[in-house]
Amino acid sequence: VPADFLANGGELVEMREGLEANVAVVRREGRLSLEIDRWWQGEARRTHQIMAAHLPMLLHPNPRRVIVVGVGAGLTPSRFLMHGPELLDCVDIEPAVFSVLGPHFGGGWMADPRVRLVSADGRGFLMHSPGTYDVVSLEVGQLFRPGVAAFYTEEFYRRVRARLAPGGIVSQFVPVAFLDAESLRGVLRTFLEVFPNAT
Repeated sequence: VPADFLANGGELVEMREGLEANVAVVRREGRLSLEIDRWWQGEARRTHQIMAAHLPMLLHPNPRRVIVVGVGAGLTPSRFLMHGPELLDCVDIEPAVFSVLGPHFGGGWMADPRVRLVSADGRGFLMHSPGTYDVVSLEVGQLFRPGVAAFYTEEFYRRVRARLAPGGIVSQFVPVAFLDAESLRGVLRTFLEVFPNAT
């Protein structure tokens, strides 16, 4: 893949042609960003993504087992560890993501013994893994990206519910800026069908 295509107007620092996507580290205006197939995934600084970890961990009275689907630049998983879970499963369909986090995005958290890095489709992993979780964090992004819409279906939410421990919490990032009003209503309606006690 041509470097100038992946740089997308910035400076290409590193890239990987992965099994599922092209992963690029791009510098723009002095900031490092992680992009997958030219879609922004996070930066080497604190962004709104840290709240995806803090909110469910603060709301759950004793979150011991956590899973995050969609690792991005690692901001969300690294913040989960601040709350002292016993286990943090980090699932991403693209294995190349893990290889660029360490050198560019403060990926030291990946060496924590509580962390399990899983290169797999999050839907399949949640369907077939035997354990349950106190917190399930879904960080998969824009619905129009290939395969992502399946993470917003009633069938998937029922799989997630089956993996929740009693009192468990599901936290899902919803890319509101990319949704029209009708699509947003559809996402919320589907989520509430399976998780009626939602905020």
